[in-house]
Formats: sequence, structure tokens, C-alpha cells
Amino acid sequence: MRKTTMTKYGGTIYGDLFKLQAIVYDYYYFYKKNYLMLDWFNNVSKMCEPYIKAILCTYYPDEYQFSNPALGRTQVKPYPLNLTDVNLIIRHVKYKDFISWLSYYKVFSLSLIDELNITEIFDNFCISIRSFWLTEYAEYINLFGKLLSLVELSKDERHQILLSFLKLVTPDYKISIKMLRNCLKALWLFADKHYNADESSYYQLLELLIDECLLTDPLDMRNDYINLIHILSSQADKKIYDKCCAIIDKCDSERKKAYYPYVFKDILLKHEPTKWTKWIIDNLEHNWAEEVFDYLEKKIIPYNEVVSKYFEEKLKARKETPGVILYPDNKSELVNSIVILHILGIIPNLDSMTYLKRYCTEYVYLDFLFNPGSFDYSSINTADYMWCNFINSNEYRDIILKHKSEFWTKENEKRIELGFGSSFENMIAYKYLFG
Repeated sequence: MRKTTMTKYGGTIYGDLFKLQAIVYDYYYFYKKNYLMLDWFNNVSKMCEPYIKAILCTYYPDEYQFSNPALGRTQVKPYPLNLTDVNLIIRHVKYKDFISWLSYYKVFSLSLIDELNITEIFDNFCISIRSFWLTEYAEYINLFGKLLSLVELSKDERHQILLSFLKLVTPDYKISIKMLRNCLKALWLFADKHYNADESSYYQLLELLIDECLLTDPLDMRNDYINLIHILSSQADKKIYDKCCAIIDKCDSERKKAYYPYVFKDILLKHEPTKWTKWIIDNLEHNWAEEVFDYLEKKIIPYNEVVSKYFEEKLKARKETPGVILYPDNKSELVNSIVILHILGIIPNLDSMTYLKRYCTEYVYLDFLFNPGSFDYSSINTADYMWCNFINSNEYRDIILKHKSEFWTKENEKRIELGFGSSFENMIAYKYLFG
């Protein structure tokens, strides 16, 4: 990661990567070839961590570094994974750690050695998981799903991997629908990167997903499930639509009557938009706030008196206890989301947000919106994404820039020049605030 400030003479293009590899491989092969049951001990994970990080480090992009022309540049090529590397990642790395490392090293794709048949490896993996299932293996499935989302696959490879997924998750007398639940994240990671609407096998997956057990189960992967239904909805025909309707017809609570149509909205609106738009509005009070925001952002429902009343009632219900700090701060999140909807033009004017006026003393954004003449502009902080949204808005930019001298200082410019701003803040600063 310091190749812009170092020039390496001789040696390999991978630096000391192979020294680490030799140590880790010796350890790995020793316990594997001697049938030592170390899979559930963290010793192996501790040995693997620096090696896997070293691999990911070779993918660190040049554009995220400052150049030093006087020293030249040490060339580092992305290291292609082999079968042992894949095994180490799947078996001995935690999913959340792997995601964190990918983010830190800014890894957007991975490559495999040419002779590695990833489809055969994944098919064998799925057969093993299904045959010898343990709950702990859900972590393996998620990691393999993430790996598949990072590698380039041919059309035939994508098809074969999807078939392997289907073999893994299709219920029978031995395996229940819960296997599909365990694979939701991996399926979403794969479909998000590799989905092809012309692939007919996705219809079979969608048919499996339309199941009340997945809706009523306390999903940790609720968003993965909803995202999968959304992306696969283009596969839905009348048979799928009727299956969704049958599940909704059996709803035994007001919450389900609001939530199930939210999950199936793309399928329902595709077949009977008028009926289901009315249904959504009639049952709106039983939706969660983020679901209503989603309806508004996707322009499924308009912002009207029903929605306005919904937000007003939600804010009144968020009672605060003096001296007690809540996390997450649902009331603040609700206010911020409403403000975003206004900036986006989904809530067209302030007259339709008058129920927010009572909260001006609590929330600085509302004070700015409703009292721009008396607002203290020195309280604007561009490191706060919301103020960047305001400055990016044609409606509010000029109002804020008239007071630039009150909040924008040389220290702010220095912070941006040194690269400490977010990408959004940097864009706003260089476009509107410098000079």
C-alpha cells in the first residue's frame, strides 16, 4: 500500500507475500494431512489473517494513493487465488472480518488462477453442505457467496453456479425451507452481481422464495430477502402472482396485511397496479417508516394527506425520556428521512410539512428550513452529509452560499485538501466552496 513512496529493486512483484504464504501453507497442510481436527479453533484463523490481508493488499488501487514521480512506482499485480486460498478464506475467515478487509483495501474484484474450476468447486461445496449440514456452515455459505460476487464469470459458469445453488436450497424430505433462509445473503450477493433476466432457472428460485415461512421467520436477512424478490420480480408470471395473493389472503394480522404486500410489491403492481396501490394506502399505518420511505422514493404512492398524517403520528409516538440517549435514535432518523424526501422533491413544499415546525428547536435542519432568516449559519458543518445535500440542492444552495464566510474556513479547506473528507463532501467542496 506504500508503493508510491517506495521503489523495490529485485525480488518478486508480490514483495514478501510468498514468505507469508509458505508459513501459512506449511501450517495448513500439516494439520490437514495429519487429520488434526482444528477447524473450530481460532489458531488457524490467526495464522491466516495476515496472509489473506496480504493478498487483498495486492488489489489496493493506485488511484487511492498520492504519486511521487521522483521515486517512480513499484509495480504490484493483483494476486490470483488458488484452491488453497479459497479454502482458507471459506473455512477460517469470519464474514464480517472479510467484508471489513475488502473495504479497507478497496477490493472491488478478485481474480482466480486460470486452471481453477470454480463451478466444480462450488458444486462440490453445495453437495457437502447439504449432506453434512451444521448451523455454523451458514458463515461458509456467505463467504463463498461474497467470493462469487467478486469474480468475473462466463454465462455458462453463472448458469452452473445457479443450478448448484438450487440443488442446495430446494426442500425435500431431508432438507427444509430453512436451508433457503440460511442462503439468502449468499444468493443476494450472487444475484446482485450476476443476475441475468434471460436465465430461466431464476424462475425456479423465485418460486421457492414465495413462501410464508420466509416471511414469518424472524429474518436476520430481511433486506437480503426483499432485495432478492425485487430483482427476481421480472421473472414473475400469473402463477407467481396468484401464489403471492394466496399468502396475503391468509394474513391474520394488520401488520402482515401491510408487510407482505411491501415485500411482494414489484410482483403485485406488475399485474394489478390500481388494486395494490389502493391496498398500500389503506394499510399504510401498519407499515414501518422505512417501508413508507421506500414507497415514496420509488413513486409507488404520492405524498398526500394520508402520508402526511402517517409521519405526524409516528413523530408523536416517538416519546423521549429526559437524560436518556436512545440508539438508534429513531426520531432523528425519521426527521432526517423526511428532510431528504423534501430535498429530493418528493415532498414538494414546506406547506405540506408544517407538522415539523414544533421540532425546530430540536433539529438544526428544520430550523434552517423554516427559519432561514434567523438561522445561525455558523452551525453548518459540511462533514455532515445532510448539509452537503442542502448545498447540492438547487433550491437551497444560493441561500447557504450567501453565508459561506460564516461556516467555511481555511481549516476546512486544509482538511479537504489533505483528503480527510468523504467523496460526497469533497465533490461539494471543490464544486461550490473553494475560491
